[in-house]
Amino acid sequence: MKNSTPSLGTCPRATLKATFHALFAAALLGPLALATDIPVAPGQSIQAAIDASANGDRILVQPGTYLETIDFAGKAIDVVGVGGAGLTTLDGQASGPVVRFANAEGTDSLLRGFTVRGGAAAIGAGGIAVSGATPTIEDCVVRNNSGKFGGGVSGTPVMRRCVIRNNTASLSHGGGLYGAPQLVECIVADNTATGGDGGGLYLTGGSASIIDSVVVSNRIVFGDPAKGAGLAVHSSATVLVRGTVIANNQGAGNIFGAYGGAVWGTSSTTLENCTIVGNTLVSGGNTQGAAIYGAATVRNCIVRDNTPGAPLDGSPTVTWSNVEGGSTGAGNFDAPPRFVDQSVGADYHLRSNSSCIDAGDPTLFDPDGSRSDVGAFPFATLYARSNVLESQWDAPSHGAISLACGGRQVMRIGLGAARAGNLFFVLGSFSGTAPGVSLGGSVLPLVADAYTTLTLQGPGSVGLLDSIGFLDASGAAEVRFGLPPGLFPQLVGSTVHHAALSIDLGTATVGATTDALALELVL
Repeated sequence: MKNSTPSLGTCPRATLKATFHALFAAALLGPLALATDIPVAPGQSIQAAIDASANGDRILVQPGTYLETIDFAGKAIDVVGVGGAGLTTLDGQASGPVVRFANAEGTDSLLRGFTVRGGAAAIGAGGIAVSGATPTIEDCVVRNNSGKFGGGVSGTPVMRRCVIRNNTASLSHGGGLYGAPQLVECIVADNTATGGDGGGLYLTGGSASIIDSVVVSNRIVFGDPAKGAGLAVHSSATVLVRGTVIANNQGAGNIFGAYGGAVWGTSSTTLENCTIVGNTLVSGGNTQGAAIYGAATVRNCIVRDNTPGAPLDGSPTVTWSNVEGGSTGAGNFDAPPRFVDQSVGADYHLRSNSSCIDAGDPTLFDPDGSRSDVGAFPFATLYARSNVLESQWDAPSHGAISLACGGRQVMRIGLGAARAGNLFFVLGSFSGTAPGVSLGGSVLPLVADAYTTLTLQGPGSVGLLDSIGFLDASGAAEVRFGLPPGLFPQLVGSTVHHAALSIDLGTATVGATTDALALELVL
């Protein structure tokens, strides 16, 4: 049952009009410069478009399934699935890696908005193979690929908001990924390394970082021995893992043993503000480090419910962490963390009575300025949670709006590259999806009620930050959701809906709207 809505006033139509006209006038002062666009439709070749492109061009791929492999050939171009990964697929049909970056491509070579599947490689990753390059990969799903030394991805890419799932490294390391990537807000799940290390990730050959991500339900089978079911670090790598959940991974070794149900670490491995829970080791021989094995530095982490035996082994340095069974080191303690929900589909945010709040390293601080909490998610008095991680277009005029993985307080808008440069704004409502706000002949499917007043006070206002702005070159934007600690606790348990609307600045008309996304406000 929803709580009663607090009386916050009303949202007069004049406020909406004034905000729009002010931003519209400002936008006219600076015209948007777009790169050359090369459209690709189903039945056409993406590789042919790449071959015909020049540095700075954008290749805009329409929704569909494309049965081919592609090579960026050293070009600084954007290859964008305009309908997103849910509607745009690259299928390699087991003919090698599906996407290749092997000619010194830099971060200005971009792949965005694809499902990459069906790749198979004798050496290297079957999905996205990166060699001697540092491309950018965003909003992609890499799944159902096989390779040797990286089932899904290999090399040194920069990956944001990607899913690496159900890939296999055959008789080698790195079921999901092998190399030294930079991962931000990624999910690495359900990957398998057979006869090797690193069920999810094998990090080697440089500096790697895993930030605000999820490494879950990966496994090693027939390990010889099994090392690092979630992630394994080679001595050649320097690795930072921060704000990440490493959960429910399993390492199965032979008679030579299994080590590190979550992490096989080295002295150049740092784990900071991670939640490491529910990992397991299985072996016909020795098992050591149900959670972490090796000389890693562990700070501000939750280490609970990992089996069998002791969670830590191999001399890690642990401080300011909640470790089941206790651990030597400054600030360590052993107490139930009190997660919001630790069942299937767990929510590892902290409840208000968690012992992990304000228990972290006193020299570190949470985003709200308070002493650091322990675990992957700093406690927020009020945050948004959605059961929908991704919504797909249900009509050409509609786009997607979704909440970032793991309940993080970022909403993403995707309206497609055809809306690049459009003005956007986001409305929120307690009242559901009808009758809606009528603007420019279109209906934003929300009621302008008290909550809308709170969230439309300005781009930096309480509630929705950056809720008014401009879509990027792919027609995407991010909106941060957050209510400061102590504000409106009576909202807890309520459900709010959000939707986004874009304005075409050339015609001053509504370009598109999204469906509404329901968010539960959780204490």
